[in-house]
Amino acid sequence: MNLILRSKMIRAVEQVLHAPGNYQGGILEMAVVFDMALPTEQLQTIGADLAKQLKSHSEVFRNVRLNAICWSNDERPGSELLALPVMMMGRFPTDEAELKLQSDEKPETEKPEAAEAQGIISKQGRSKKLANLLDYLKRFQARSKLIFLITNGDFIIEETAVKEAMKPFLEKKLIVLSTKAYAGEFVFRYLLEYKEEFG
Repeated sequence: MNLILRSKMIRAVEQVLHAPGNYQGGILEMAVVFDMALPTEQLQTIGADLAKQLKSHSEVFRNVRLNAICWSNDERPGSELLALPVMMMGRFPTDEAELKLQSDEKPETEKPEAAEAQGIISKQGRSKKLANLLDYLKRFQARSKLIFLITNGDFIIEETAVKEAMKPFLEKKLIVLSTKAYAGEFVFRYLLEYKEEFG
């Protein structure tokens, strides 16, 4: 992670943690979502880098409750508790079935013209919907004070559904690390491009 990206990321983290009514001290509960559309090596690299930068930044990250989440499709994501030092070694929750999804051909979505007409933004024919992930985070990760999404941005954004799902608190807690630049600024308050190792 270069100095510019690190500075932006740390600034976003501080803004999230110090948002009114968010982190009040004690053991921090947080979540990291690993988008399984990314190659395993990239997930390992970014996850380890993220953990290293957080731990070196503040004593708050010396002892955290970290929920590591695998996002493979529109089914309920799998998750497990993971120690931050373990993530620093490049580990994240996965299994053979989820790894297989990375190499399988992704189902076709609607034709671009139809998707555009419905206000849907789709990347590379992916059928995975961001709104479904956000709904999961709202229901099962509401106690997390800080949430990261590591992704390549290859998912469907249904603008109205996503904006509704981001409220009332996800828009203040979610930091996106994307390996590709894409038009997500209208959705995410904190969108950072992580591409120097893979660009």
